[in-house]
Amino acid sequence: MAVTFTPPIDPAPSTGVATKFNRYEARYGDGYVQMAPAGTNFEKESATLQWPVLTHAQADDIEAQLRLAFGVDVIYYAVPPSVQVKAWACGEWTRTEVDQQISSISCPFEEIFNP
Repeated sequence: MAVTFTPPIDPAPSTGVATKFNRYEARYGDGYVQMAPAGTNFEKESATLQWPVLTHAQADDIEAQLRLAFGVDVIYYAVPPSVQVKAWACGEWTRTEVDQQISSISCPFEEIFNP
């Protein structure tokens, strides 16, 4: 079941998106390297979303939405400042109780290419 992720507030602006190109490499003894894209979707993004200041209710809401995907289902989300919704997977996250009223959450998202 796909999940449309709608957190109660946007993640921290420091959230960055990393891009990685999957490629095949053939290294030869004379220093020559031959490279080619690995597969159709060889450009892949990842982002670590962080919410440093959340109420416990907001943190509960984010966790509930992430749990709906069971770590294996597609999560549709546009990582700010982008408005382009992409398919992501999130298999783990960390919730920290900052104090009696504040929580923080950090979760790595990895772009996926499901049909």
